[in-house]
Amino acid sequence: MNIFEELYNINNNCIIVGDLNAILSEMGSIKTNARGKQLQELLNEGLIKSVDDDSTAFEKNEYEAKLDWILGSQQLLLFIANVETHPTIGTINGHKPLTFDIQIGAEPKPTSSRLSLNFKEAK
Repeated sequence: MNIFEELYNINNNCIIVGDLNAILSEMGSIKTNARGKQLQELLNEGLIKSVDDDSTAFEKNEYEAKLDWILGSQQLLLFIANVETHPTIGTINGHKPLTFDIQIGAEPKPTSSRLSLNFKEAK
């Protein structure tokens, strides 16, 4: 849990995505493991939030669990959309690919009112 606090202290605008092996029954899994309890404590502290998605991203031998997480600061999670879990792609480890969109963009640069002249071409 200290690593998350360190990351937050460096820059509290962050997104963390990955297989944390943290199982939480509150988020679609059958049980809660030790890492899930740590994650729940972190979420309760409010330093970081989880994308509100309880789909399981691990499936093997009729067992399903949510191991893959999208965590981030509240202001950045607002830019995440279209979270999808896909069927396993020829893998035997049971992990399903997780995709999402981050809706960000640059503001268009305002057009200049200055007139540009090319004197080399005016010869």
